[in-house]
Amino acid sequence: MEGRGVNITVRVDRDMCQGHAQCVEAAFDIRDDGFAYVLQTIETPKLLERVKDAMSRCPENAITIDE
Repeated sequence: MEGRGVNITVRVDRDMCQGHAQCVEAAFDIRDDGFAYVLQTIETPKLLERVKDAMSRCPENAITIDE
């Protein structure tokens, strides 16, 4: 339902992440060392969509979510 909160855990496996930054424009940011990290808790269905988009862009499949 639109507007309701969604509790999920987003993980970026730092060993798998190769710093391609395909996820950045979707839902993440890049640290100074070049690896992706989650900036905030995902609280809305729109942000959940963005994380799923980021997952689909990751060539290393380093992003996972637990709903």
